[in-house]
Amino acid sequence: WRPPKGFRWLIALPAAFIGAVIGGVWAPGSLGYRMEPQQLYEFTASAALLFPVGAELLCRGVILGHLGSRLPIQKSGGPWWGSWPTLISSVLYAGASLVLLLAFSEGQLIWSQYFFIVAGSLTFGIASGIARERSESILSSVLFHWLCSALLLSGKFQF
Repeated sequence: WRPPKGFRWLIALPAAFIGAVIGGVWAPGSLGYRMEPQQLYEFTASAALLFPVGAELLCRGVILGHLGSRLPIQKSGGPWWGSWPTLISSVLYAGASLVLLLAFSEGQLIWSQYFFIVAGSLTFGIASGIARERSESILSSVLFHWLCSALLLSGKFQF
């Protein structure tokens, strides 16, 4: 929870937002969420704050942190996309997003939703992982998740 180091990690924010819009952040404004046959539940402000914290603590905190202690991570000034811990934690995040959506939708998904959820989650997860590694703080990925959720909930990006 230390403050993020520098500001270069913010370069990944547009990629995080693209992933969120596609379906990587489960909020009413994302394409993956809007394709559902019906509203599954009310998306409350507390859910918009707690879901991102839980997802980021698990995926970018515990999983990426554990893998980062054993595998090389991105360093400031190094390559932007060359991190196995980020890729592995992003794949697990995408899988968890798909499983959660399947659990809430009771199997009523169409094939294009699978694609949007997985593609969006991978994109968002990689961008969030880059922010986590570059800033050396979990707070950066939590901020990404909160910002993306807030933008989607605001309804400004409806297609």
